[in-house]
Amino acid sequence: MAVKPVLPIRLLVMDLDGTLLPHGGVIAERTIDAIRAARAKGVIATISSGRNVPSIIEYAHQIGLDGPLIGMQGAIAREIPAKGEAGSGRMIRHFPFPAHLGAKAVEWCRENNLWGHAVIRDDLRFDVRDPHVRQYETWLKGDALKRLGTVPDLGMWTGCSTELGPPSRGSST
Repeated sequence: MAVKPVLPIRLLVMDLDGTLLPHGGVIAERTIDAIRAARAKGVIATISSGRNVPSIIEYAHQIGLDGPLIGMQGAIAREIPAKGEAGSGRMIRHFPFPAHLGAKAVEWCRENNLWGHAVIRDDLRFDVRDPHVRQYETWLKGDALKRLGTVPDLGMWTGCSTELGPPSRGSST
């Protein structure tokens, strides 16, 4: 039995990586046209991603979104800043991961030979020894790239013990 759709659709929430953005890194014109057609019918459209908000903004502008941007797996929501406006948009919601749990996560990564990174609001911080920093630099654009940085020791930066030393193999979390 077919499920009858509930109409009218009022909200369209899309993922970015692997959904709107295929592995080639370009949103298809057909997809942009479909989103614009939905917006023309009054549908609010937005992106919800595991990325930080600054790395979503350029794509939101490209396809003309109007809804709030949701980043970091739902931990942060911001209004979309106007094109050319500095910053990441007005904060709507912020559900940060408690610092003591972040420290435990870094410690767990080290115990399991994994690399991790920390996000404080919109800023990404990597351990300076993390081999994946360069990969992130190729993914990020504009303001998001400016917000990427390294720290001498992610464990010390987040307040966890660093007795385990760096991971022995280059895995990412």
